[in-house]
Amino acid sequence: MPARAALRNNRLATLPDSIRLMRELRQIDLRGDPVTTLPESLITLPRLEKLDLRWISTLDPPRWFSELEATGCVIYL
Repeated sequence: MPARAALRNNRLATLPDSIRLMRELRQIDLRGDPVTTLPESLITLPRLEKLDLRWISTLDPPRWFSELEATGCVIYL
C-alpha cells in the first residue's frame, strides 16, 4: 500500500523540512489548506508520485516544482 500524507483541510501553512525523512512517502494531499510555502526538500523524496495542491490560492508555485516534476511527481495545482 502506498504511503500517503492526507493533510487536506487542516489549516496548514507549510510542511516541516523534516518531511525529507519520510523516504517511502508517495502522495501528499494538501487540498484546501492555506499553504504559503513548501520545503524544497520535497525534491529529495525518491518515491513521491503525487503532490495535490488543488483549492489552494495562497501558494505561488516555487521554481523548483519543475525539478520535482522531472523526478516523476505529478503536481496538481
